[in-house]
Amino acid sequence: LYFAAVAVHHPITPSDEMRGMSDCGPYGDFIQDLDLCTGRILDALEYMNLTENTIIIFTSDNGGDIPGLRGAAARPEDQAVEMGLKTNGELRGDKHTIWEGGTRVPFMVVWPGRLKEGTVSHDMINLLDVFATVCDITDGSLPEDKNIAPDSISFMQSLLGEGNKKARTSMVTADAKGVHAIRKDNWKFIENKNLKGEQKGSPRLFNLADDPAEREDLYREKPRVAETLAEELECIRKAEYTR
Repeated sequence: LYFAAVAVHHPITPSDEMRGMSDCGPYGDFIQDLDLCTGRILDALEYMNLTENTIIIFTSDNGGDIPGLRGAAARPEDQAVEMGLKTNGELRGDKHTIWEGGTRVPFMVVWPGRLKEGTVSHDMINLLDVFATVCDITDGSLPEDKNIAPDSISFMQSLLGEGNKKARTSMVTADAKGVHAIRKDNWKFIENKNLKGEQKGSPRLFNLADDPAEREDLYREKPRVAETLAEELECIRKAEYTR
């Protein structure tokens, strides 16, 4: 069994083959170049007769970067946005931020013979969970030593659609400044403290099922929900592992 993993760095340098092809500047060309390269990888797997025995995962480590949102100097990303590209869809924020536009990413899996084409799961997973899931697929379990991948939880059930039990019930995220947020069920609580624990703004609370763009802060309306999530966030901080 093979896993196909490809790392793509972000210096916006499309190949000569795709340069100028998108009419959206270098960033648009870069996206089309990524699409082209992904297709070539799939073609190579098929050529080597490995397609049926390979699990392919296509995802990103963070949301799209839109420098103009943070007052930074204009870059090719902004040019693509001006031409109509919705880098993070309707989500608020971008890379480096605590908003969903900074952390919510596509996660696509191809597993011939096991996953039905077009299947969609709304379960919450984290890139940390890929380790546990690969262990689940190959060895059937994680190493017993909890110091190994201490926060990785297998999403095998979510992949295969087996049962109603969701692997991950909560997830902690952070921005580039160390501000933490916790997601649980449909709720997201943003603590708004810096690395020293100093409150840098009012905490925030959002219902992502009703408001994925995080426009309506419910912190004052749902104080008990916010308090419960704040307590769980603190417990996770003190824990040596969460799996």
